[in-house]
Amino acid sequence: MAVASMRELTPGWKATAVVAEGQPVDLADQNVWNSNWNRSGEPVVVPHPGHLAQRHTAIQYVMSTPAGEVRFAACELSANCWGFYEPDSSAALTPRS
Repeated sequence: MAVASMRELTPGWKATAVVAEGQPVDLADQNVWNSNWNRSGEPVVVPHPGHLAQRHTAIQYVMSTPAGEVRFAACELSANCWGFYEPDSSAALTPRS
């Protein structure tokens, strides 16, 4: 669990899901737990969706889907409880050529 101090939030990220580890999370119609994640970019500071005063450091990832590459961030909010975040623009999906 990576709880950041009261640092400023990284703009441009929205909470997508808070789940127990392994519980299905679909991004671009693909369960993230059944996909390979590749680190991409710098860590981002995001709020806990249920406790907005808490700050967490999430790692940015990219995963491949049939529709293209999907960018997201994830962090373990507490023991076996994961938070997933997506960019709040259509830049989250890079279409396949």
